[in-house]
Amino acid sequence: MTETIYYGRRYPHLDFLRAVAILAMIFFHIAFDMKMFRMNNLDFHHGFWFALPRTIAFIFLFCVG
Repeated sequence: MTETIYYGRRYPHLDFLRAVAILAMIFFHIAFDMKMFRMNNLDFHHGFWFALPRTIAFIFLFCVG
């Protein structure tokens, strides 16, 4: 008896968005850790640094469905 395994169709656009979100999360966490070790003086409560983790979370949730 031969069993056919169906893995589904991959969507390259979603894979690309996931890769962008992962790289952005790595970038954000490096900057955040540097702040915790007092190696930079970034403000994570306003502007770009406030919006970045929320945007990354939105991309992850958008890709999941």
